[in-house]
Order: sequence, then structure tokens, then C-alpha cells
Amino acid sequence: MNSRVGLLVFLVSITGCALDPNIPTRSGKVTGDELLQVPLRWCAVEGSSAVEDPAAVGENSTNDVLWRRHERASDNIWIPGARITFRSAMIAQVKSQANFPIIPDPNPPAGGGPGMEGDIEIVNLAFAPEINDVIADCEAAWDQLELQENANIEGIIVVNIRNFVAPSGGMSPVQGIQTFGTNLNCSEFSTLAQSVCLDPQNYPSNAGAAVVIRDNSTRLQFEPHENTLAHELGHALFLGHGNGLDDDGDNKVDECCDNDEDPDLPPESLMCPSCGSEVVTQHQRDFARQVALQTPGSVIDPPAVLKPSNVVSDQRVDTRHDTNDPGLDLVWMGMSENSATGVSLFTLKLFGLIPKNANYNYIVYVDLDDNPTTGAAPSDLGYQTTFKGVSLIIDVKVKASVKGIPIETQTVLYVARNSEWVKESGSASTFVGAAVEAETRNRLFDSINTMIKTGVIGVAGHQVAVRAEAIDRDSEQIDILPDKTEHTTLFMKPPEYSRCAVEPTQVKPGEVIVVEAVDLIPQQVAHVLLGDKLMAEAKIDEKGAARMQFRIPRETRVGIRLITVGAGKTAITADCAVEVVITK
Repeated sequence: MNSRVGLLVFLVSITGCALDPNIPTRSGKVTGDELLQVPLRWCAVEGSSAVEDPAAVGENSTNDVLWRRHERASDNIWIPGARITFRSAMIAQVKSQANFPIIPDPNPPAGGGPGMEGDIEIVNLAFAPEINDVIADCEAAWDQLELQENANIEGIIVVNIRNFVAPSGGMSPVQGIQTFGTNLNCSEFSTLAQSVCLDPQNYPSNAGAAVVIRDNSTRLQFEPHENTLAHELGHALFLGHGNGLDDDGDNKVDECCDNDEDPDLPPESLMCPSCGSEVVTQHQRDFARQVALQTPGSVIDPPAVLKPSNVVSDQRVDTRHDTNDPGLDLVWMGMSENSATGVSLFTLKLFGLIPKNANYNYIVYVDLDDNPTTGAAPSDLGYQTTFKGVSLIIDVKVKASVKGIPIETQTVLYVARNSEWVKESGSASTFVGAAVEAETRNRLFDSINTMIKTGVIGVAGHQVAVRAEAIDRDSEQIDILPDKTEHTTLFMKPPEYSRCAVEPTQVKPGEVIVVEAVDLIPQQVAHVLLGDKLMAEAKIDEKGAARMQFRIPRETRVGIRLITVGAGKTAITADCAVEVVITK
């Protein structure tokens, strides 16, 4: 744990916990200004200081290094600016292996890669396969954990690397990069992006958002609040570069939404390209909060309860590089249901770019109740699969391109009704997403995205069986997800996190607060932090509950402050907040 410790209070008696451990999520009254918790699925690359030397930033483990990073960005920037906190995505039911994954360098020096182990190659304005690989490796590590637990674990992917380097091995000035949600283009040709820019409630799902960030071992002394990470997480919530103001009065703000604006115009904000400001404008606040509600795994936090946000989503990964065409190489297939918009989104993330002359066919099979005795058989329509019980088939053909970005030319949707296939005309809308990275303007990969009104196909059960195929109609090359079976499973039940509550919820510096947490790991030691400072520890009881108290330091910054309760040496946390007010 962090060696910079405040006042420690060690309690061994845990009794009378007010939080109900039998109700993992409860619907509280939502007023619109509650704390929003956005989960992060961290990974650390071998060779980075977070893996090799956590003590370089005063920590004992990789887990501690990583969740301290988002604690600082949350407590100092995002909570004061937008009432958003980023939290560990690790769910309560994971016990024995609840650690942030450590993944290998996709192209290490021993294999001919540039730089040192943990370095990731980046080339401005060029396809960057090592970035795609390191993101996909992190997605695969979390996918393995989901399958191990048979549970939904969602959130923005964040990868901690050593450095970004040029092909020569020299250090790049880039500190972090990101991709928006897989289905959202940063492009003037994206109708969806322009709709979201005008009203972020139109965003069907922020699934697939990812950040790759340089290790903080040499930068924490210059960025004690993790400004670069906070900036990149702003991009992951679809904030573009700029001052957060509508400079030209067209109701669109900053890059991606309004490329006519100069991103370097004053005044400074968190999202200006290189100023290091911590200011979150009213527009950035409101916009980011709406996108947070469309981010899978996010929860609304009326004090002491957690209410699922709008989107339930899951993805299953595929073996990469099993075809030599990156436009056919499936990385994952995902499904999102948005309860606010009534839209279901089906996405195929590809490893690379679809070529201009493509004649490709992408097919998705979905069994919404994971029951082979319901639905119908795709083979009845001539599809080459023995998958039974299928509820719908999405058949997309991609041929043409606009400015080098492929567009779909035909989408066919079949829905099983009374065990018979019905062709639903005009019910599905498909577009190709081109993932353009905000810092480098690299076009990293493409994706196939189909939106359907949930009322047309029905609501998904907690388990959904899926299969996907990517086919080159000219060469007949094909990639199938999954590799060895006819179908795989998505878990469409919202994640359930450990929870905490604070009493009193408003406190003055020097006063004592009580922190209670549930759904932790029994018989471990709970650690409670104010911001990134360790304040107290206590033994977790046999039911996974803990109760601690500590005095708010008199020099503590006022405002809404992050409280985090960690469970043992794991990545499981319970997150809540306390308001520190000025003494009068």
C-alpha cells in the first residue's frame, strides 16, 4: 500500500454494518447529479515499472500502482469537475484471482521489436499494429476472467505500458492514446457521430473504448494528479481536443464534433492538446456524464446504493492473426442493449482496416435466450452452421468506400418467429466504424456495427449464445468466432461491485467519519483511502463486510472527495464519496 499514510486507525471489530450485503444493487432515486462510477479494465505490460518496480511510485504491487492512478485523476479532476469517478472493473464475485492482468509485450526486443520490453511502437498517421495488439491482449485477458467466472465484467480498457517509441526505438513524445467506443467514428462522414455530438443520449453504447498510457514512474512528480490519464479518459468519454466551448456558435464543440474549431484556442481546459489544465467546462461535464451513462458497467451512486446505468454489454474475443487479412480478422463480437434508447447494437471489431476494394460478408448469429430448443436453424436458410435455437441473423455485405472508409451496401435481418424465419425489411441499420485515434490521428481499425430496435428482436436473457463469420467473397477466405465450437456465450447481466457508504456524508476537516463496505473478500484486510492516501485498515468479517473510522485531516482539500476501500492485495474495491466542507 501507499507509504504516504495519513492518520491510521486499526479496528478489529466489524459489527452493525448498515449496508445490506444481500442486495448487491438497488435502485435509488436519481436526481441527475449523483456520482457516476465508470469502471476501468486495467492491464500492465511486462517491462513497465508498474510490473517490474511498483516501489518506484511508493507502492507494493501492480494492483496498487494502477488503481492509485485512476484515484488521483478521479479525486482531483473528474469528481470536482463532473462528479465522475473511475473505479476498478473487478466485480465482487471474483475472489482468488482478482488482480489486474499482466500481459506480455506484443513485440518485445527479443523478437525484433523496437525499444525495451514494455515499449509500444507508434507511427503518426499510420496503421499501428502493436497498439492494436496490446489493446486486444488486454481485452483477451479480461475475457478469460469473464469465462472463468461466468459473469459480466465490463469497462474501459486501460493499458499501462513502459513508453511509446518510434520504429527506430527512440522515445516518442506521445504520452497516451485512446480509441472511442468501437461504433463511434471521429469523422465528418459518421452520421451517428454527428447525432451524438448534438445529443450524447443518442449514443447506443460506449463499448470498446480504450486507453494506452505511459507508465507514471518518471512523471508522477510532475503530474501528481495524473493529468494525462485524466485527459485520455476524457477522450474515452468522447470529448475531443479543445477548450470545451462552442467557439463558432453552431451547437457543436471541439474536435470530432466540430473540426472547424481551433483546439488550441483559449481558455485552457482539460481537453486542450498539451496545456495540462485540470478545468472541466460545463459542456464537457454535461457531455461526459451522458456518455458515462452509455458506458457498459457504469453505475449511478445515490449514496449507499448502486444503480446500473443505461447499457448492458458483453464481448467475446477471437484468436487474432488466424487470417492474413486484417479486414477479416475478428478481434471480438459484442452486443449492447441500451434501455434508454431502446436500441440493441451488435459489433464486430476487426484487427485492421477493410480495403477499398473489399467484397466482404459479415454474418452474426444470435440466440437471445441461449436455448437450442427455441428460435430456428440458420441451415434452413442455407447458412453453413449447425448452430440451433438462433433468434436472429444479421447478414451484412460491404463493398464500396467513401474517402477510403468502407460503407455497408446491404444488410439483411432475419428474425425467428414461431420457429420460422421472417425477413425484417428496414429494421436494421449497419455502418462501418473507423477508429481514428485522437492524439496521432491514426486510423487503427474498423468495425461492423448493426443497430436494431430492441422491440423488433426482443430483450436478451442473462446469457446469449453467439457466432460470427467474416468472409471474403472473392477469395473465400473466412474467419469464424469462436474457433472450435459452433457458438460462444455473452453474459448480459449488469456487473455487481463491492459497495461502500460513509456516515456522515458531509464532514468538516478534523471530524471523524465511519466507512462501511460489503461484498469484499472475507477474512482479508480492508484498506480505506481518502483520494490516494491510506487512512485506516480493518479485518473483513466472514460475510465480506468491513467497518472503519478515521479523522479527516485538517489540511484536507474541501469538496466531494473519493473514498476507496480495497480488499487485501487484490484489485477489488468499493468506491463512494464524502463531502468535506469549510468550517464556519
